[in-house]
Amino acid sequence: MPTEYKEAVAKIFKLLDCVKVRLLDFSKIDDKNFNLLTLEYGVILDHYVERYGIEDYETSVKAIERITQFTTCEFVTHAFIVKYQDEMMKQMLAWSKHPHWGVRRLASEGCRPRLPWAMSLPKLKENPAPIIPIMENLKNDPSRFVRLSVANNLNDISKDNPQIVIALAKKWKGQSENIDWVIKHGCRTLLKQGNHEILNLFGLSLNDNISIGDFKILTKRIKMGDSVEFCFNLNNYNTEKTDNKIGIRNLLSENEWRDDEESL
Repeated sequence: MPTEYKEAVAKIFKLLDCVKVRLLDFSKIDDKNFNLLTLEYGVILDHYVERYGIEDYETSVKAIERITQFTTCEFVTHAFIVKYQDEMMKQMLAWSKHPHWGVRRLASEGCRPRLPWAMSLPKLKENPAPIIPIMENLKNDPSRFVRLSVANNLNDISKDNPQIVIALAKKWKGQSENIDWVIKHGCRTLLKQGNHEILNLFGLSLNDNISIGDFKILTKRIKMGDSVEFCFNLNNYNTEKTDNKIGIRNLLSENEWRDDEESL
């Protein structure tokens, strides 16, 4: 690489031009193939920008926008948000309207207050207001990976500012099927905590006439990959016929879960 940072970034752009010709169309939305944003040596490029470009904001922002169309750059944006929060959040808002889905995803993923393994964003943890317009633009994005990032951003915010997320969930609910998925996935921590407002929003309000008793775990020993057997009694004290439903929470992975409903 040239020792001059601007010259080095120009070399990176030429490299990406070659990649664009030889590989799949990185701009095409493919909700089943996130590998379109996993250039095998891409991590080297974004780390280079973070290490050598932190003092050259203008050049680095252009580099991030270009590189993230080939490999995700959210760890780099955290470093720049810490140093240039006002400027970077305006840039992220602009990126939320970018034609390339990878850049739009970065607009959300790159400012998540609690992004795992990334530099902390204490100011956005305290006041996530600059993030909200970005999520407003992206909540119904045509790319599932962008919507997933919005949901994860919501979940991050809910851990420090639950009322902001509750207000957004109430505002957004019912606008579209995709948006309903985003807010439900984004409220997963609040649902696990049994937040009454969120439970009511999703039709899972607490019912004093229903209780669980005699809960027992039948599996005595367990190791990774094993299953657990358990049993319990579900008591319904309603004296009249009702249309109550039980929501059974199945944890599939860190990023995806479903509800199975059974009539009671």
